[in-house]
Amino acid sequence: RKTGIELEKKVEAWAKRTLGASHAETRFLINGLSANRPYEVDVWIHISRGFMKIFQGDMDIWVECKDKVSTIKKTDRV
Repeated sequence: RKTGIELEKKVEAWAKRTLGASHAETRFLINGLSANRPYEVDVWIHISRGFMKIFQGDMDIWVECKDKVSTIKKTDRV
């Protein structure tokens, strides 16, 4: 099994390659609306205008990475 950091780097590379992300970063600190302190997201992805010709604005995606051997079930989702 891969370590968490290796999996996050793999997701970051996938986002750049597959989604055409203009920027992707692992272990990114973000300020939430209800949290007093910033919290860490595994992978932050920023996609610029014209994503696959279906989305016309900029888009930010936050990914929580889980390295599981079994398939993901509804109870695993956040």
